[in-house]
Amino acid sequence: MSDIRADALIIGAGLSGAVVAARLAEEGVSVVCLEQGMKHQREDYRGRQDDWEITALGPWHASPNVRRGPADYPINDEDSVMKPLMFNGVGGSTILYGAHWMRFFPSDFRVRTLDGAADDWPITYNDLAPYYDRTDIAFGVSGIAGDPAYPAFPDYPMPPLPINVWGEKVAAGHSKLGWHWWPGSNAIASRHYEGRNPCVQRSTCGYGCNEGAKASVDLTHWPAAERAGAKLITGARVSQITHDSHGRATGAIYSDRSGTQYRVVANVVILAANAIGTPRLLLLSHSARYPNGLANGSGLVGKRLMMHPFTRVVGFFDEPMETWQGHWGQSLYSLEFAETRPDLAFIRGAKWNLGPSGGPLHAAMFSNGKN
Repeated sequence: MSDIRADALIIGAGLSGAVVAARLAEEGVSVVCLEQGMKHQREDYRGRQDDWEITALGPWHASPNVRRGPADYPINDEDSVMKPLMFNGVGGSTILYGAHWMRFFPSDFRVRTLDGAADDWPITYNDLAPYYDRTDIAFGVSGIAGDPAYPAFPDYPMPPLPINVWGEKVAAGHSKLGWHWWPGSNAIASRHYEGRNPCVQRSTCGYGCNEGAKASVDLTHWPAAERAGAKLITGARVSQITHDSHGRATGAIYSDRSGTQYRVVANVVILAANAIGTPRLLLLSHSARYPNGLANGSGLVGKRLMMHPFTRVVGFFDEPMETWQGHWGQSLYSLEFAETRPDLAFIRGAKWNLGPSGGPLHAAMFSNGKN
């Protein structure tokens, strides 16, 4: 078995893996990243093609159980009301995400103190604020700062994308009710930005951006990471995290597309394989020392999964709304019910975001609850 050596091994070339790879490589750390998927080109995405809605229900679906690509693995979600939305490939789920760009509230970090639910975070909003600001620039966010529902923060690097006809309609309804709304902030370019093109409002962002307008990390971070010396290995399916006699992680074993096995030896191992893939690899990495999996002394690895709850409602209007076009992130958002309100019979709340429905097939499928 051939050995590859590095200061840091990263498993997963999605959002967190890309950011860490770029930061470390730019500081002179030797980095190897293993990604079980491949790197896609803009021409691979189907948004410019007539069959984009059909392929979005199959090979470009957000669920690996539907997509069933060579880089995917099945996930048993039969007993869950929430289904996984994830993508295996360079860029990870940023290839398919809608790129609407929101910050947590200060109260989100103190839910136990304020509402007696869940747990407080060990950090505060103010601890994260400088990193929020830095990330807005790195990802190239379009929007308008100054929303009174949030603490003040710097202007976004680009002006907002249009709210379009449906945005004007819904904004008027919110204003009539006296409800909060604000123009949407999105990690989608509204003008040329650091090699990215402006959004053409095709409304196919959720299945890969042909224009390079959406801030997926294959565009925003991996080029910089590789220029700084990071080595990105695709088609690398990791089977085990290795460790030494003291229990310290020392690297990983992976197989390439031909089935040939390799070993990466590193001083530091960083798992960035999303909320499902990361515990999956830890549990696979059992040994005589760790019969229940690596880093699983608590027995909680793979349990208490926290995902991002997401649902969609499609509205129908008598007049044309032109929702076959637009950006897939958010035209506007409302935080009217985002915080705990004493007059309502639940704690915490929900944020909602307005976006286009896409083409006619999407509208029909969503209204029937089949997508």
